[in-house]
Amino acid sequence: MHVCACVNKKMNKCALFGERLKSERKRLSFSQEDFAGVCGVSKRAQANYEASDRAPDLRYLELAASVGCDVNFVVTGRRSAVQVQALQDCVEIVEEVLSELGRSLTPLQKAKVLTVLYEEYLEDSDSITPERIVRHLRLVA
Repeated sequence: MHVCACVNKKMNKCALFGERLKSERKRLSFSQEDFAGVCGVSKRAQANYEASDRAPDLRYLELAASVGCDVNFVVTGRRSAVQVQALQDCVEIVEEVLSELGRSLTPLQKAKVLTVLYEEYLEDSDSITPERIVRHLRLVA
């Protein structure tokens, strides 16, 4: 039985939630099992969320957001707005550190680092240090 009680079966908003969740997981290049692990649930629970048979709790959504999932999109169908200047700052910081280290990243690796860095930057731009960026780079290497 579906958790959501949707009146109009043709525009089942609950089913759209599951479809959008699956879309975000795939956009982030996660398998169902890996995304479930990151979000602290079983693969079966993840499958139930994507099938709209169950609804995740707030902790799941927080963990999904921490790996770059656009939770606003999953819930509402509208993409979150990006703060362009903050993103530009993050790109410049990462490029500078990569240049200093003589390293390069694949586009996917760079996207993963930028996603985490961008979130941290929005919370506290002063907390972004070269050491912290190097730590993020090690995680995607």
